Amino acid sequence: MATHASHTPGPKGDTGSTVAGARDKAAQAASSAADAVKEAAGAAADKVRQVASTVGRQAEGAAGAVGETLQDSGRYLQERDLSGMLEDCTDLVRRYPLPALLLGVAAGYCMGRILRS
Repeated sequence: MATHASHTPGPKGDTGSTVAGARDKAAQAASSAADAVKEAAGAAADKVRQVASTVGRQAEGAAGAVGETLQDSGRYLQERDLSGMLEDCTDLVRRYPLPALLLGVAAGYCMGRILRS
């Protein structure tokens, strides 16, 4: 029985060049992907640095404002004695009677709840 080969071999070296071409394409694709990842990582790092810098400036500003308020409060307490602070409170109540009344009622309610328990 004679068998006939249904496959006829192509030119010699054709398979090797196809494999080499595929290998080159894969290497180029991997290189492109690596470059894209490097760019994305660099952009992300830059963004993180920018956000950290902004947050740091905001925190610095907030800390400065708190420090300034504390300093002003300390200066007020040094300059005014107890009678001066009492005069300031009296002036506030005269200027804003309704909020002062509501604040007094709320403080009384809270004190009543605390003392009852």
